[in-house]
Amino acid sequence: METDQKSVCVKNVDYSSDPKELQEHFQICGKIHRVTIMCNKRTGQPLGYAYIEFEEKDAAEQAIALMNDSLFKGRQLTVEHKRKNIPGLKIHRSRPRGFR
Repeated sequence: METDQKSVCVKNVDYSSDPKELQEHFQICGKIHRVTIMCNKRTGQPLGYAYIEFEEKDAAEQAIALMNDSLFKGRQLTVEHKRKNIPGLKIHRSRPRGFR
């Protein structure tokens, strides 16, 4: 849970970005522990969002305040709190019964 409080979700990330570039863009907020760019499991192609984990909770709050709506590689980023992972919560996006 503590990791979630130190992390932010960054949306609308350019597909050609790498973790080092994102780290450089967000370094003014505080020391960064890890940058994870999410990719499609089958193709390996980036999905356009990333998670940034900071060393301190205050740095995550600062990232939301300062970096939301900032421009990165010509794209306007959306920075928000990382969604909490709740065990047992599942969202199904399957078709109703009887449909194929």
